[in-house]
Amino acid sequence: MPEGYSAEAVLWNLTLPTSVTFDGNGSMYVAESGYIYGELRPQPKILKVDQNGNVSVFLDRLLSPPVNDIEFNKHNGLLYISHRGMVSTVDSGGVVKNIIVGLPSMGDHHNNEIEFGLDGRVYVTIGVLTNSGVVGPDNALHGWGPLMTKLHDVPGQDITLTGQSFESDNPLTADPNDKATTGAFVPFGNTTEQGQVVKGNVLCNGCVISANPDGSDLQLEAWGLRNPFGLEFNDEGRLFASDNGADERGSRPIKDDDDKFQEIRIDEDKPRFYGWPDFFGNAEPVTDPKFQSPRANGTQLEFLMEDHPEVEKPLALIDHAAAATAVEFAGDEFGLEGKALVGEFGTMAPTTHSPHGEIAKALEGKAIIGQKVIAIDLETGNYTDFISLNTPDPAFRPVGLAYNEDENALYIVTIAKAEIKMETPLGKPLPEPIPWGYPFTGAVWKVTMDDTTTAGGEEVMTTNNQTITTADVTADTPSSATTSANMTGIWPVPNATNNTNTTTTRDDTDDDDH
Repeated sequence: MPEGYSAEAVLWNLTLPTSVTFDGNGSMYVAESGYIYGELRPQPKILKVDQNGNVSVFLDRLLSPPVNDIEFNKHNGLLYISHRGMVSTVDSGGVVKNIIVGLPSMGDHHNNEIEFGLDGRVYVTIGVLTNSGVVGPDNALHGWGPLMTKLHDVPGQDITLTGQSFESDNPLTADPNDKATTGAFVPFGNTTEQGQVVKGNVLCNGCVISANPDGSDLQLEAWGLRNPFGLEFNDEGRLFASDNGADERGSRPIKDDDDKFQEIRIDEDKPRFYGWPDFFGNAEPVTDPKFQSPRANGTQLEFLMEDHPEVEKPLALIDHAAAATAVEFAGDEFGLEGKALVGEFGTMAPTTHSPHGEIAKALEGKAIIGQKVIAIDLETGNYTDFISLNTPDPAFRPVGLAYNEDENALYIVTIAKAEIKMETPLGKPLPEPIPWGYPFTGAVWKVTMDDTTTAGGEEVMTTNNQTITTADVTADTPSSATTSANMTGIWPVPNATNNTNTTTTRDDTDDDDH
């Protein structure tokens, strides 16, 4: 953490918190998701913390997990909720109204963050159903594959397929030798043909949509994203999103696709196309050999779509396999003029990526991938670590960011202690590594600055093809606290020592430099 900032935990022993927001009257609201990969499914709820630190349950009904974001609309005083398949509003009396429904969010990824534009509209990010366009056995591991066999990704506009299909194991039968063949943008076990047309829809996957505050007049703002999670306007009205890179899993694994920081251009040319499922990295074609994964078992990557709109390049390529989450602007008074803050959940390899490079080191406990908050320069695409770990800690998983201008403070939501389990609690090996989240290990952190703090600090420049150092400074997390559930208070943390930050640069002159 840069010199002059300090952090303290203000709410802990939470179960899967994802988002925090403020009503302008001194109260804080925190969403508990009700879901994390690995199928931990506690009751979703929204907590209210008043000015005196008293915690109460504001809402614990009519929520569809995961609850990925809550935001107050200062113009109408309603709390907006992004939860699976819908966007809802809640008034001060707890009355829930679903204003946008039918979002295609029943697969691997969901509808994520909400943002309000200067035009008064509400904007929402929606992830893709699959990893890279093809339903496969990996989706059975996420729980939905065998239960919702008709699901498939939906494009934002009409597309024409190349007809490539993929043979895989068939998780829908008990025969371990049974195979199925599946094409792109169709349900599992269905093939496609060259020239086959798939109709687009405004309620599509991998997109940003917008609507009036009452949910009317749905419009498609961007498509061809993979899992756009964070979403935020800056003071100039420019819209930015974080976007998770593809994984090395399923019938069409993609190797070494970085997470991205995208500018969502809302203009007369909208909706713009951002490349998925055929362009990865720095808007590079999937046919580039560097995306070929050893997990593909020799199947060569080809385009799934015959023709593509012009592909938008990301503003920045950020930490590979780090699972970028929330986006927030803290502003000049917080010492971050011209910079966006982005959370990083951290890698979930080996379920998502093969063990190589920094990922292999992370699996051995010798490196940390993600699990931090970075600050991205909007003009250059360079970024620095704002808060990161000294040593591995599976409990520091930033997923929510909120700047409270009344306090000039940044709030960070860490969802849970989350690990990848290779064996059962009794020591028996599992057939597949699975994500494992723990209840009562989430927290909300508050970051403040002293009066003499200036932006940043000393920076060391590196290039994207060099190792990214993640060992900056953060306080210890309160995951081992012996306090009662949902208790609020101030958690004392050590003062951060002043270490050197690391900046990663983007070089547009070399597409292989990422």
